Amino acid sequence: MTDFPSDNAIDETLDEIFRLPEFYSASDEISAQLNSLIGNILIDVFWGDHRIFAIVILVVLCVLLTVFAIFLIRWGLRRRRLSDPISVTKKETEADLWLRCMAFAEKGAFEKAIVILFVWYLQFLGSRGLITIEKGKTNFQYELELSRNAYGKIDRFRAFKTIFAAVRYGGKDIGREDFEGWRSFCQEASA
Repeated sequence: MTDFPSDNAIDETLDEIFRLPEFYSASDEISAQLNSLIGNILIDVFWGDHRIFAIVILVVLCVLLTVFAIFLIRWGLRRRRLSDPISVTKKETEADLWLRCMAFAEKGAFEKAIVILFVWYLQFLGSRGLITIEKGKTNFQYELELSRNAYGKIDRFRAFKTIFAAVRYGGKDIGREDFEGWRSFCQEASA
């Protein structure tokens, strides 16, 4: 019966052959050893006894990539706020604001239109004595004032205030349907 060499003996013989200068130059040998080392590590991690470690690494990488993507999206949204600030002068009447709002809506600039519509609504409430419009006053302060005056549509005001803030400061897009809903609300309130 013929004795076959062991696996270790075969590996050692092959290693000796591959170390001969005829097979590799010095740089090829270093490259081969690095490739072998990296390959062995990857094989050991992904197919060896350390599979759980590989899964943890992949999960951590996925979480980091997701967090990074969310950061980029939120950063982009912050930068996308209404690019040209909308200014309103004290001289503009409710009618002026309404016409300006409708002009933006006709152009499809619903974000600008909703901002002007909210300002119109505040001015409308002020002209009815429900709030006192003052420079530096916050929308929350207007809400408190409406609550104290027992304004019957306080829930709608809160919702409108939230939409305004999301559009003006959060870069939220709105469409014709959303705008038309708030326009109808304002028309009903003023009737």
